[in-house]
Amino acid sequence: LFSSCLPCYPDRMERQLTTAAHGHILTNTGVWTRDGRWIVYDVRSDPAGSVFDGTRIERVDVATGRVEVLYESRHGACCGVVTASPADDRLVFILGPEHPTPDWNYGPAHRQGVLWESGRVYPLEARDLVPPFTPGSLQGGTHLHTFSPSGDLVAFTYDDHLRPEWNRNVGICEPGPVMVPATHPRNHSGTHTARLLTRTGTDYVRASEEGWIDDSSLAFTATQADGRRELWRVTLDGRQGRLCSQPLAGPRHWPRVGPEGDIAVLMADEAGVVQIARVDPEGGVRMLTREPEPVESAISWVGDRIAHVRAGQVCLADARTGHVRALTAAGGARPEACVLSPDGAWVAFVRPVAGFNQVFVVSS
Repeated sequence: LFSSCLPCYPDRMERQLTTAAHGHILTNTGVWTRDGRWIVYDVRSDPAGSVFDGTRIERVDVATGRVEVLYESRHGACCGVVTASPADDRLVFILGPEHPTPDWNYGPAHRQGVLWESGRVYPLEARDLVPPFTPGSLQGGTHLHTFSPSGDLVAFTYDDHLRPEWNRNVGICEPGPVMVPATHPRNHSGTHTARLLTRTGTDYVRASEEGWIDDSSLAFTATQADGRRELWRVTLDGRQGRLCSQPLAGPRHWPRVGPEGDIAVLMADEAGVVQIARVDPEGGVRMLTREPEPVESAISWVGDRIAHVRAGQVCLADARTGHVRALTAAGGARPEACVLSPDGAWVAFVRPVAGFNQVFVVSS
């Protein structure tokens, strides 16, 4: 089970890691632990992960296929979209509301981030729904949490419960507890202090799909009122601006930063085919790949390799030359996530087997 080869790619080792008869969903980044030993995932049933019904966070040992349950939600809550710290053994993921009610069930403004460390979970950000609001708290829900390169900070995408016209924005959590009074049944304290970096308004109507550039800034997708998606940058003190004039294209994806500071995103070429493009910190754009099939997935960049899915194949693009090579046979790989290991030696992806998503890896 753990050492099968693809006949048409004899130099590429592909292995199925999970076998349980339930869903397995990988987040678009941060699925490998820092030592590359484990892959973390959730158990949402929908193949695309669009239905938030998972109740466990699990991990699988890449060498042996051994599975461990790290967290199981309670009281009607669901959990998912887990990412690992690049600096230590902590995890962060979304937790939906416990004891959901018709007026407070799972939704963009009704979820929170939680930290997992050594088998225990802690609320990430605080929520305070009654003015005067506690400094460092939020009035809505967070999701898609990612650790900064140092592991000190956590970025998130945010939806406000009290001011839905502010949806959606990008923020960060910094270490430092925030204690919130129990003046609302959905208030809770947090281990970190939250701060929004963007505010939707005249420049764009949505700020989302953020990715760390370094510990002091993030790139994000700014969606205009007409639907045009642009690449913007924001610093931790809130200074922001457009990185390039060319629009983003293709599936939902997150900007990924390479070792020299360039940012990889998806853009359409002259023929309308979605390709990988490199944007330098000054805003210059170079179309990196020139393939006949479009990119179908989020992307992952480690060293000189950018992993992605085309035509159902796990592929690697050379970040210098743009040359693309397929690692798996055509068809079968789910297009949502395709994530390189910390050393760049393996790519984690998902493929349906007998009706259930299963986690696979393939050698790069």
